[in-house]
Amino acid sequence: MWTPLEVHDLVRAVLASGVGPAAVELDLPVPVPLPRRRIPATHPSVINRPDHPAVTGRPAAGSLVVLLEGGPADVTERAERLTAVLGAPAMVGHHAPEWWGRYPFAPGDTALRIEVPINDLHAAVYALRDAAGAPVPVRGSAGTGAVHAALPGALPPERVASILTAVRSVLIARQGRCVVVAAPTAVRRTVDLWGELPALPRLRSAKAHLDPHHRLAPGRLPGGL
Repeated sequence: MWTPLEVHDLVRAVLASGVGPAAVELDLPVPVPLPRRRIPATHPSVINRPDHPAVTGRPAAGSLVVLLEGGPADVTERAERLTAVLGAPAMVGHHAPEWWGRYPFAPGDTALRIEVPINDLHAAVYALRDAAGAPVPVRGSAGTGAVHAALPGALPPERVASILTAVRSVLIARQGRCVVVAAPTAVRRTVDLWGELPALPRLRSAKAHLDPHHRLAPGRLPGGL
């Protein structure tokens, strides 16, 4: 399983390579125990999944996918340069992975959005893991420092609140933030969904000016506006 620091180094290598990526997307799944025996690649449960732990006998390592756009010859040349920089096991593909464009959380989970400068993304993921006491699924744009993560919906609201406090304490010094974008009702009613908002006074003033009667989505905006 890749560590957040290893991902950080890979992203830096991609951005420094000069290939001009259109996107650099990250998928860090939760490690799962290896099966007791290998499963053939033709088995229905793993078909089209040659990297599945049951087929390879290795834990899922996560994926870092770089999107290159342009003419065929230009893209081919840049892809070759990038794979040379990254080395094995980097490979060139012509189709997006199954997880591309999908969130890492399921209905009922507590979904988080983390935004932080690229160079500090690994610190944010480490902080989330430490606060949660275990790895959590993380997916999103490693090239912009904006990712989503999922906490189990069964976590008590007080536990979610403590995780948010710990993560935000790390992010605040790095000009980052962590917001709750979806959560079970009990969690939404208990935790601070937005965290610290330095611009809240200006937002409050603008809301009062544009919506003096508080009719537009009352209580649904940052800070309960």
